[in-house]
Amino acid sequence: EAWYQKALAIEEKHGNEHGTANTYHQLGVIAQEQRDFESAEGWYKKSLVIEEKLGNERGVAVTYHQLGRIAQELRDFKSAEGWYQKALAIKEKRGDEHDAATTYHQLGVIAQEQRDFKSAEAWYKKSLAIWEGHGNEHYATATYHQLGVIAQMQRDFKTAEAWYQKALAIEEKHGNEH
Repeated sequence: EAWYQKALAIEEKHGNEHGTANTYHQLGVIAQEQRDFESAEGWYKKSLVIEEKLGNERGVAVTYHQLGRIAQELRDFKSAEGWYQKALAIKEKRGDEHDAATTYHQLGVIAQEQRDFKSAEAWYKKSLAIWEGHGNEHYATATYHQLGVIAQMQRDFKTAEAWYQKALAIEEKHGNEH
């Protein structure tokens, strides 16, 4: 945090708006990891003002996503969904499938937390189609697992086991004992 603060002073002094926005964002990440959500939100919103001014759509979408994560952590699912939807609109417009899949997954988490299993499954499967299409086994594994959790919560143990087996096969293949 101290190093980012030093960098921020230099970036602001020299009028480097792009660097300033990035540093604000990183300070938000640090605050979020420390579970200081109020400070994190403040840093992200400062970054957002600059990113919007500069027309940096990717930066705006990433910041919207992080604001969604904060709202999700605070169990404010309505706000989280709003932030994620704003991020998603930009990601889809830009054709950024990887980042869109991450947001689809988070929308699945929110639906799952609210016990809306049908919506959660739909969001997870939307993200899964992208992960599988790109051969991204790491992210696909996490989604297989979440689909297993949903099936288990609905007491559909046969389906849950099938999803868990898919996740397990990949983890074993990569030697991930954890």
